[in-house]
Amino acid sequence: DNIMYSFNPTLAHDKEKYGPILKTGYLDMIFRNCFLIDNKMYWFDQEWTLENVPAKFVLYRAILSLYTDYPETEKLIALEEIATHYNLIDAWTDFRNLNVLFSGAVIDPQYMKEAAVFC
Repeated sequence: DNIMYSFNPTLAHDKEKYGPILKTGYLDMIFRNCFLIDNKMYWFDQEWTLENVPAKFVLYRAILSLYTDYPETEKLIALEEIATHYNLIDAWTDFRNLNVLFSGAVIDPQYMKEAAVFC
């Protein structure tokens, strides 16, 4: 079962829109949590997971993180072009809603406020 339908039962069931469903999706599979050694990617800091999550949602989070952390990336290749290439456009709003819901559940606002001093 696709977790997208659990969070929003009114969504139309669309396998093409959401793509393959991962039994376990590692949501922090973002580029700042990766080492590249001898052309192989090694992931760390992977405690955040969701079950039955679209693989495209994991990709959405990685791309969103890249463009948020490194805004100059937009000058090299537009976010919309990347989202189109990976067939994310149709699900973008649904993924944004799931990301907001997930982030609200795992991120402590007080911690973020205190940590902002170091940014």
